[in-house]
Amino acid sequence: PCNEAFWLAVQEELLPLVRQTTPFSDRADRTVVAGQSFGGLAAMFAALYWPQRFGCVLSQSGSYWWPHRGGAQTGVLIERLSRGELHPQGLRIWLEAGVREPIIFRANQALLAHLEPQSVFWRQVDGGHDALCWRGGLTAGLIQLWQPLCREE
Repeated sequence: PCNEAFWLAVQEELLPLVRQTTPFSDRADRTVVAGQSFGGLAAMFAALYWPQRFGCVLSQSGSYWWPHRGGAQTGVLIERLSRGELHPQGLRIWLEAGVREPIIFRANQALLAHLEPQSVFWRQVDGGHDALCWRGGLTAGLIQLWQPLCREE
């Protein structure tokens, strides 16, 4: 899920193709990268590595334990944040996890401790690792992340 080549291809190949048919903003604060589970991890990876492109992250049940198995609470992104190798400054983040997915919930709380509190919206849900729990957070997260843009216009 944390694949630099993939995210470079998204930026250098996919987005230029999309632009040919659909205009969109290059502003990072207007660009949300979102995902659930490994997708949430990948979204956070993209924003931490390319904050000038992806300024908003919507992560639901992100697998922040990766690549360590066996219930580890910290994975590669948390380790890099704790060593100061990655910096979340300037990002707007919607972080969500369910209390009924204990490994992922603990890993998300560990990640939360390394993020800028003023730019993180934490949502704890009474649920598990499934689309039923994620559906409300996806809409709520987009509204929260894009809310500052409504004040601009």
